Amino acid sequence: MLNRMSPTVETGSQRGKIAAIAMVKNEQDIIEPFVRHNIRFFDHFMILDNGSVDDTKTILKNLAAELPNLMVVSDDSFGHTQSRTLRRP
Repeated sequence: MLNRMSPTVETGSQRGKIAAIAMVKNEQDIIEPFVRHNIRFFDHFMILDNGSVDDTKTILKNLAAELPNLMVVSDDSFGHTQSRTLRRP
């Protein structure tokens, strides 16, 4: 049963972990409220920054210092590479 206020899923006697990945670019106006709202639902939250040129990277760096379950990864390659970046090996 999923408890919307808890980041874990209970299945019988086992507790699972929930992780989320989001890919962003130039989202300085919404990135902080987006992270703060969504991180409470996950055990681990990874944000992939795809070459932001605004203050998105700085905001994410500050949030990662504050929130231990937030991981920020930078990918400055040109183009929208979500399918290539997030595919399984």
